[in-house]
Formats: sequence, C-alpha cells, structure tokens
Amino acid sequence: MRTMSPTSLAPLMLALAGPAWAHGGHHGPDHNQIEGVRVEAHGSVSPYTVFGVGGRLEVPLVPDGFIGGDVHDELALSLGADGYFAELNPGWYDGGVYVVPVAALQWNFYAGDWSIFPEGGVAFHVHPDGTGWDGRQAIYAEPDVGIGARYHFADRNALLLRASTPGGIQVGLTF
Repeated sequence: MRTMSPTSLAPLMLALAGPAWAHGGHHGPDHNQIEGVRVEAHGSVSPYTVFGVGGRLEVPLVPDGFIGGDVHDELALSLGADGYFAELNPGWYDGGVYVVPVAALQWNFYAGDWSIFPEGGVAFHVHPDGTGWDGRQAIYAEPDVGIGARYHFADRNALLLRASTPGGIQVGLTF
C-alpha cells in the first residue's frame, strides 16, 4: 500500500484552505478557534496496520499565537495515543497489537471555517508482547512529524484530517 507523505499533502491542504483566506470573512478566536482544552477522537490507517483508533487532548500554550495583525494562530500541546490492531502485510511485519503514545507541539492557523497545522514531537511505540518492529526493543521512541487540517462546522466541533509519521492517515472529530 502506497501512502502519501505528510509533506506531499501540504499543498492539498493549503489549496483547500485557500478559498477561506480569499473570501476575507471574519476569522479568529471568536469564529472557529475551539477555545480552551480540546478533545480529539480519530481512526488511523498506517503503512503497517489495517486500522487503529486514538485520541488526543490539546492544551493551548500560546492561545493568541506569535503572529500579529490579521493572522490568527495558536500554539498547543497535543498529548494522546493510538492503538493499532491488525497487520497489513502478514509475513513482512508482525507487530501485533501495539500502542503509540504521542506528545507534540501543534501550531494552528485559522482562516474562515478552516484551520491548518504543522506539528512535531515524539512518539513512543509500546509492544505489549515484548517484541518491537525490526528487532527493536519492546518500547522505543521516534520523531512524530505531521500536518493536518480541520473544518470547523460548529462552535466546538471540527472534522479532522491529519497525515503524520508514525501515525499514518488520521480522520476524526475535534470537540
């Protein structure tokens, strides 16, 4: 199964968000920014598994962002975990059931009904059966790098699309 890298999805997400910037409508904290702590639930598909589920808790660290003027941004701490359940390539990768806790910084940019974000942090692979991928230890860390977008359809609700490594493609809800 071929997957798109997070960097190859960036132009698509910017193209989707482009019309929101172009219409010149009001945007920012009182329009679509989910104020305070956010909860996210998502399903995941990664290159190594058929399906996983996960969630995150996002805590704004710099709610008013770093950029002034008409740019509405925010820096948030995103903490969560994904559980993966099924093999995609039997015989090639036999990771069994495993959990991936994640801690990342997420820089959100708001425009119209959309927000986009790059994120980076660390992911920990935890294999309960004591075996890791490619002969690694049962618990090991690796970088978490991703990009995502949200379509805000209500005051506290948004549809989520994220592409990250090691998480894969994630689709879910933020509330």
